[in-house]
Amino acid sequence: MAQHRPEDNTTLDQVIKMADRLTPEEQEQLVEQIKLKWLRRAMDEADESLAQGRSVSLEELDKHIDSAKRKIIEERQK
Repeated sequence: MAQHRPEDNTTLDQVIKMADRLTPEEQEQLVEQIKLKWLRRAMDEADESLAQGRSVSLEELDKHIDSAKRKIIEERQK
């Protein structure tokens, strides 16, 4: 994944302002896309664990999803 220079990064405030300009339907689509991104990250982490010979319970998968959510939020706040 390409790394952006700090001055090229969009801030969380900018993203929120852009989201506020969306129609309610578009906002709902945005939320669903974010949820899918979280799920994909969690699934990638689970796949990696399985590839390393570790089994993953549903509880662990839920933790991965929560962790992925936090990581995305933290990355966007930088």
